[in-house]
Amino acid sequence: MLRLEENYRSTQSILDLAGALGLLQEFAEPASVVVKHTNPCGAAVGSDVGAAFERARASDPVSIYGGIVGVNRPVDRRLADALSGILLEILFAPAFEADALEELRRAKKKLRVLEVPVGRPLAGASPLEIRSVPGGVLVQEADLAGLDPVTLRV
Repeated sequence: MLRLEENYRSTQSILDLAGALGLLQEFAEPASVVVKHTNPCGAAVGSDVGAAFERARASDPVSIYGGIVGVNRPVDRRLADALSGILLEILFAPAFEADALEELRRAKKKLRVLEVPVGRPLAGASPLEIRSVPGGVLVQEADLAGLDPVTLRV
């Protein structure tokens, strides 16, 4: 279970984190996802999360500012260095290497760093998704089916 600081009440950032996590769970290879205002600004895979982040940032280098970045591997110093100079709300990952965490603490005083399990949800678990709409709520089971690359067409 994810626990945010008690005084941290940004609904938008929590929604962004949930969206980024959902997208990030689609990738088995090292991946990075950038989300701002519930819209993906970049998503990419790479040889490691540093390379994946660079590719995701290149997708939209402007909209990343003030956004949420998630990766599906531990954050290393290379990634921490790549984040310098970029204003971010939240960075989440399954783990953080000690030197990367120290650099983030030193360079990014307002960044919220969250350790979040990023594994793929269990197929068949079908958690409910609930969304508010004017006059009510929508409830549906999450779509956890994987994509078959053979059936995809571009």
